[in-house]
Amino acid sequence: MSVKAPVKTGSAAAILAITLAAAAVGCGRGPAPSAHDASARGAGHDVLTASVVLDSGGHAWQLTAGNAVLVSTDAGRQWRSVQLPGRPAIGHSVVVSGSTIAAVTVTSGGLAYQRSADGGATWSTIAVRTQTPTDQASVALSGDGQRVAVMAELPGSAGAGDLPELLIGPAGGPLTPVSAPVSGYIAWAGSQLVLTGGPLQSRLYTSGNQGVSWTQRAVDGTLAPRFNVPPDIAGFGVPLPGPGASVTVPVTEHRGGSTIVRLYRSPDAIRYTPGTSVALAGDIGAGVTALVSPAGTGRYVIATPGSTRLHLVSGHSVTTINPAGLAGAIDSLTFSDASNGLAETTGNSCAGKANCRSTVQLYRTSDGGRSWERAAA
Repeated sequence: MSVKAPVKTGSAAAILAITLAAAAVGCGRGPAPSAHDASARGAGHDVLTASVVLDSGGHAWQLTAGNAVLVSTDAGRQWRSVQLPGRPAIGHSVVVSGSTIAAVTVTSGGLAYQRSADGGATWSTIAVRTQTPTDQASVALSGDGQRVAVMAELPGSAGAGDLPELLIGPAGGPLTPVSAPVSGYIAWAGSQLVLTGGPLQSRLYTSGNQGVSWTQRAVDGTLAPRFNVPPDIAGFGVPLPGPGASVTVPVTEHRGGSTIVRLYRSPDAIRYTPGTSVALAGDIGAGVTALVSPAGTGRYVIATPGSTRLHLVSGHSVTTINPAGLAGAIDSLTFSDASNGLAETTGNSCAGKANCRSTVQLYRTSDGGRSWERAAA
């Protein structure tokens, strides 16, 4: 999963980014499902140009008129329109798992957790009360769709300000407020919660008791300090849940001008084993983590920040891809299988020093990332 939104989070069933992935921040940017379902329409209609939230497993959504969102669960091959009960919060705030839709919306009283078990025909609502008003939130469903985590990002919680407010519970409620040790990306690995974030994305936590307590994990043998984190500290990307309680965590290692991305795998979200590593050109900067997306069983696609170059990891082999058709640097990335994926790019152009423009575009691939075309719904 890879993400570009201001709120950082993951999801097990469908982290509607980027995917939920590690994130590089880019520049710029009811009733049952309607007849806008793209499966009933030909390709090439309504090219998507606005910013789209990408999450792991090939999931994506985009806000349209009113409170409707266009949703895809197969990397843009099909899109359908879902009318939410309210305006979705900024961030990874819409998740789809089968006929279940979960969302965090903004209300006059704050935030609300919305859930539909019938594809959007009917909704249940639970108020999410926060100490400080906010319109930024994330939602993560467990792989079986039975548990939910709602993270409300408060002003300053991504830096040195307030910690986020986290609510955990059955997907149908009630939700219980619990503590969160850092702001970051959250995902379910079976019944375990996995959270990456903190200063320079340097911390990995797990909870086996629904967020009541958390344990900091050191996949490479080193626990990041709480304060004065060195700029060359390794950064944890978006947790990528697999079958059962397994999870893969991408770790970006900064090595004085060079960058290594290593995939750490765990069968239980507790014990981690180093896997395949990929060397990226240049140093992407302290606290920045590479974009990584699952792409079928045992396969991952890693994007080189600031460019269009991709690296396909399959088992212990690594294949570098120089894609055709992409314009601009890849900001977010998600694949639904070994062939189909979506990528959002940002291109910057300037006419003089004071007149610069950013262009955000969404692309789709059906050949594993080797060639891309503009995505359309």
